[in-house]
Order: sequence, then C-alpha cells, then structure tokens
Amino acid sequence: MEIINSNKIKVYLVNPDYMLYSMPPLGLAYLASYIREKNPLVNIKIFDQTHPQKLLKIIEKDKPEIVGISAVSENWYRVKKLATDVKTRFNKTKLILGGVHVTLQPFCFKETSFDYAVLGEGELIFKELLDLIQNGNDTIENLRKVKGILFRNGDEVINTGAGEKIKNLNEIPLPALDLLDMNYYLLPSFYYGLKKTFIVQTSRGCPFNCKFCASSSFWGRDIRYFSAERIVDEIEKIYKVYKCDIIFMQDDLFSINEKRISYRRS
Repeated sequence: MEIINSNKIKVYLVNPDYMLYSMPPLGLAYLASYIREKNPLVNIKIFDQTHPQKLLKIIEKDKPEIVGISAVSENWYRVKKLATDVKTRFNKTKLILGGVHVTLQPFCFKETSFDYAVLGEGELIFKELLDLIQNGNDTIENLRKVKGILFRNGDEVINTGAGEKIKNLNEIPLPALDLLDMNYYLLPSFYYGLKKTFIVQTSRGCPFNCKFCASSSFWGRDIRYFSAERIVDEIEKIYKVYKCDIIFMQDDLFSINEKRISYRRS
C-alpha cells in the first residue's frame, strides 16, 4: 500500500514485563526492523525493561500515535491494566495488541481497551494495519480486508481470520537490537557460567501439535528457515558488536532437519 500521509508518526512497541526475564523480546525486535525498513515515515521505538509509570510519562510527553503491546498468558492481566491506563489518559492513541495470548484466546480482546489486535506472526499484518491507520483509512470496510486482525464495530468484535505469513524469512532484516536494553540482556548469567549469552532464532514453525505448546498455533506447522548465510551474519554481528560469549538457538525444534544442522566432511 502506498503511504499517502507524509508526516512521520511515532510507533512505540512495548514489552510489558519489567525486570523479569533474561531473554529479550526478539519478536518485537524483528517487527521493529521490518517496519523500519518498509516504512521510512515511522519513528519506531521499543520500550523494554521500562516501568509502567515511567512508560506513561513518556507517552504523555511524546504523544505517540500508536502503541503496540505484546502479551503472553502469564502477563495478561498486567497488559490489560496497562492498556486501560494508557487509553484512559491518552484516548487518541491507537492501541494494538499482539502476541501468543490473544492469538490463542481471541475472545479476551473484547474486555480490553485495545483498538486492534494482530493474530499470529505480526510483520506483514502489522504493516498493513499500520498503513491504514497512518493514511486515515482505517474504516470498517478497509479493516475487514486485513486478514489476521481483531477490531471493533460498536460493541461487536470483528475477527478477519487467518493472516498471511512471510514465506521467505530472509525478507526480515536483522532484529533491531539497537532498540533493546542490551546492557540488561547481556548481564553475566549464572545459568551459563557468568558468561554473556544471547539468542538467535533460525526458523519459525513446528510440524507437531503438542498440547503443552503454542508454537504450531502461533507460527504454523510448516517450518520456514532463515538461510545459513543470514544466520551467520546475525551471529557475527552479535559477537562483534556486543562481545557475546554464548549464542543460544531459540527455535522450537532446532534439530527437526538433520541435514540442515549436520556437518560432514567431503
């Protein structure tokens, strides 16, 4: 979609957990890098390891047009409260919900203060929704055409069905680690022998459908891979820029493709 509105808008992506996890919100970093490349008229930031009260003060000062918040079931009630606080104080700000919880439990959206929700893998869907909002074209008619979202029509919640996933993962730029609090995530880990540790994702999806896991419901059961060259580029950047000691592969099933991970001498 062509961007008609030439005014730069502020899009803030929020990791709602504060001083809780040692693993970074890599999904937000991928989303930010994709949007930053595809839409130069967006000033995108990730608010990570930011106390909710501090975040509210930042929103009050900066007045971002869009705030996106990612939620899992563990932090769902904190996310709902944060959304209510933002919408009560800054009702012109568009709130977008994403993440595993709403994807698996879309009925939860109705009792929240969010304007929209993105279901499943977010890059393509979030960009399409963002383009509509940026151009002032987020009408009911246009929103119905965006697959993979929830939105409101009065008291009714509209679910537009399954959205599109990126077929070639190499189309996603390297994650926007410059927008994360890397000093926090590279603190020496007791679990890894007090060494700097970071994560890399080399694929998306899982062919299985285990009841205890949300992977196949969120990413899909068709596995898509980043290329070996792309993965090496990412690891090289993490090593050179952040002096990381250990790289942890965050795939749901890294060893599913034996040929891909095996090295044989010719």
